[in-house]
Amino acid sequence: MNSMTHNAFDVVVVDATLPDTNAVELLKATQMLSNRPKFIVTSCYENDFLRRQMLKSDASYF
Repeated sequence: MNSMTHNAFDVVVVDATLPDTNAVELLKATQMLSNRPKFIVTSCYENDFLRRQMLKSDASYF
């Protein structure tokens, strides 16, 4: 998250589960960025609930 506030990115590819947080929290934390990048969220789990959560949180693709 810290590098997103200091650098401009067009696209961020991130796994749904992260060591200290998860992609939903990351998406929420970046909503206030003026030049918010597109997010592609990946996961090795096929889960409709997770897919809905990511797309509801404005992920561009899951």
